[in-house]
Amino acid sequence: LEESRMTLYQDHENAKLLAEGVANMNGVQIDTKSVQTNIVIFDVSKTKLSSSEICGKLKEQNILAIPFGNKIRMVTHYDVSRDEIEMTLKQLEIILK
Repeated sequence: LEESRMTLYQDHENAKLLAEGVANMNGVQIDTKSVQTNIVIFDVSKTKLSSSEICGKLKEQNILAIPFGNKIRMVTHYDVSRDEIEMTLKQLEIILK
């Protein structure tokens, strides 16, 4: 907790970047204004894949996400860099095509 407190603002910035990125993807719904912390939750019910299928494909790329219902939960933290957020967005774009 002591280490992560110093980079907490970066976690929140990365979460905003992630939220804004998924907001532009086909079939994904998210209220980017609701992302106030390092937790990003988005709805994938209008995509061709279920949340579990998407999370499974992300896991194959060593990207962790949690499916629940039609939504996916992702969390940024001090071990996740901006570059990794951008890579995650690229992988999501590939999966959702």
